[in-house]
Amino acid sequence: MSRAIPRKDILLSIIVSAHGNPISPIQLQKIAFLVGQQFNSELPPKDYYEFVPYDYGPFCKEIYTDAINLEKEGYVQIEPSPHHTRRLYRATYSSRDVSFSHIPPELQQYIEQAVEWAMDLSFRELVSSIYKHYPEYGINSIFSSQFAR
Repeated sequence: MSRAIPRKDILLSIIVSAHGNPISPIQLQKIAFLVGQQFNSELPPKDYYEFVPYDYGPFCKEIYTDAINLEKEGYVQIEPSPHHTRRLYRATYSSRDVSFSHIPPELQQYIEQAVEWAMDLSFRELVSSIYKHYPEYGINSIFSSQFAR
């Protein structure tokens, strides 16, 4: 990958890869984190998201800023979760027309696989898996003693 891929495009690709299903904040954060870890030489933190250890592992507030901007552009719908105070992220009809041809196929394939994987896990399973593979991001977790096993 020779030129930087806008991080907002990666975020939109994550949301679109859910095929109309809503993505929770924890799924969005963890998928974006995994993409950055897997493709760290192609998506350096200065051009991508910089994650810090937080309550539920790796966290980057700019993801929410970019999601809000994608909503303003008409590509993402941010909706309240029916059972929680958190929000859900869903691709809009307009996002179907977005081309991701500038995203290399191996990166796009990884995004799709990561979305499928994360959406099959419960909140606890997803956070636990991240802590297992990236224990350094569990240092500030409110669940670190439960999940660091």
